[in-house]
Amino acid sequence: MTVKATVKSTITGSPVQNLAQTSYTPVDGSETTLPSDPVETKIYHTVVTKHINDETGEEIADPTSEDYEHGKSYDTDESDDVPEKFVLVKIPDNASGTVNQDIEVIYRYLPPKKVTARYIDDETGKPISDPISGEYPQGDDYETIPLPDDPKGYKLVKMPDNAKGVMGNKDIEVIYRYRKVKNPNTADVSTKAFIGVIITSVMGGGLFFGLKRRR
Repeated sequence: MTVKATVKSTITGSPVQNLAQTSYTPVDGSETTLPSDPVETKIYHTVVTKHINDETGEEIADPTSEDYEHGKSYDTDESDDVPEKFVLVKIPDNASGTVNQDIEVIYRYLPPKKVTARYIDDETGKPISDPISGEYPQGDDYETIPLPDDPKGYKLVKMPDNAKGVMGNKDIEVIYRYRKVKNPNTADVSTKAFIGVIITSVMGGGLFFGLKRRR
């Protein structure tokens, strides 16, 4: 007769010896007890590895699990499936060790942050071009630039103080401010006509004055 049994993983030590005994009554009515065959049962524990967004607590890659025999060493590592630009906070203290119970290893990552460059009219506050955005890993350098060509009729007031720097734990907005400039070559028609009248009058008066003196 064979009896199957399950050994709980909470039992410490491995292997565990089967100490069960079997009693039976022979046909003559006497009672006899016999020990079961000696069997050693190995105990295993599960090591689960998770990868977490440290700010939201959400998993950013599928967890993995592996069973290890009690007392054996184990080792875990980062996942190749973690999204790009996520930065590991640090190696978990229990990333490797010896199993004597079920273990959960949590790798925590910092998510990337967004940098948005905006280009606005300094007087009206309205945009003069579409914004440009990009994501950067926390702790990395970032840099933004003005528009490649100044919009027609505008000039950049000055470079923003945060045009470049080191990415922190918050999104960043970089504001480029532009102002309209007046071009002397594009004076309006009425102004040009007024200047022309003045020049003509001066020249005409000078000529008349000269003729009178000759007479």
